[in-house]
Amino acid sequence: MDIGSESTASLDMLRAARAFAPRTGHVRERKVMVTGFSQGASAALGLGRALEAGPIEPAQAPGT
Repeated sequence: MDIGSESTASLDMLRAARAFAPRTGHVRERKVMVTGFSQGASAALGLGRALEAGPIEPAQAPGT
């Protein structure tokens, strides 16, 4: 299991939710609850560390 890859995938899902919610009339809360069980626990810890490190910036396409 690669924690960096798991964290990046989770951050991508949060970015997608942030972009999608307003288009559908939903309001997001800034609070995020992260959980994980077994192998998911290390992914959850990696995501928690990434979220504590700073705000989620929009994703950049490779080469831009």
